[in-house]
Amino acid sequence: MAVTRLEHAYAGFLQGTPAALVALLADTVVYHLPGAHLGGGRLAGRDAMLHRLAKAAVAFDAPPQIELLSVFGDDAFVVSIERFRAARAGRQLAQRVCVVWRFEGQRCVEIWSHFEDQAACDAFWAGWRCP
Repeated sequence: MAVTRLEHAYAGFLQGTPAALVALLADTVVYHLPGAHLGGGRLAGRDAMLHRLAKAAVAFDAPPQIELLSVFGDDAFVVSIERFRAARAGRQLAQRVCVVWRFEGQRCVEIWSHFEDQAACDAFWAGWRCP
């Protein structure tokens, strides 16, 4: 079941081993980012998504903290509710995030992330552009 696969992959990611989570993503995964979150927009492909996340990671004052609060769904759609905390350029961001993961077979093919206060998230990322 997709819920169990995501939970196990996320557990490794949160312990500093991202390989299982990366392997869960289809090569053609599409990541939808609202507002100016990490530059906002639509990222097409696992490589583009990982590139953007790697470039954004160096912008943090320290590694962000992510807490997985809840995971539920079925084989096609999984929803994770997370608590995200980060500091960047003297700014703080602490919010819950709802992430919708769409699966086809064993792989995630589409992701949507929604912060509880998009304006605050945009303010946190203000001025950052992906190099």
